[in-house]
This record gives sequence, C-alpha cells and structure tokens, in this order.
Amino acid sequence: MALTLSDRMPAALARLRSGYGTTRDVFCFDTVVVSGGRNVVKVTAHCNTLVVSGDDNVVRVTSPVKSVVVSGNRNSVLCDWSFAKTSDTGLGNTVKC
Repeated sequence: MALTLSDRMPAALARLRSGYGTTRDVFCFDTVVVSGGRNVVKVTAHCNTLVVSGDDNVVRVTSPVKSVVVSGNRNSVLCDWSFAKTSDTGLGNTVKC
C-alpha cells in the first residue's frame, strides 16, 4: 500500500528524499528535487528548477518553471507552461515542457 500525502510544503527548497510511492502537492519558489521512485508530484507554484533523479516518477507542473533537469529513468514530466529549458540524460523519460 502506498503512502499518500497531500500537504503543501512552503519552502525555498522542497526535497523528496528516497520517497517511494508518495503522492504530494509541492508549493515551492526556488527548487524541487524528486530523488526517489514511483512518486506522484504536483508542483503548484512558480519554481526556478525542477530536478528529477529517481525512476518511474510522475511529475506535473501547473505553474511556470525555468528549467527542468531529468537524470532518472522512465519518468514522466508534464508542464502546463511550455517555455522551460529542459535537460534529459536518462533513459525512457517523457518530458513535455
């Protein structure tokens, strides 16, 4: 059974460390780092940088983001704002920003 969290994290740096199977809404102004696996993350405020280094994560960004860096594998990143600079060095990722 997956742990389900839907709290808001007002912080300059929001980090999910080694999270597995977590669902979370993240409210952030600077950087969001997703480093675990099989997380579902929704970024609900402007962020400068989104970093996804885990595997099998699903990330949806509903506010502007300046840059997206994906180094994990089989991640799905969908941005509602399409002007982000992206870098994808992993395998099998879907990045639409």
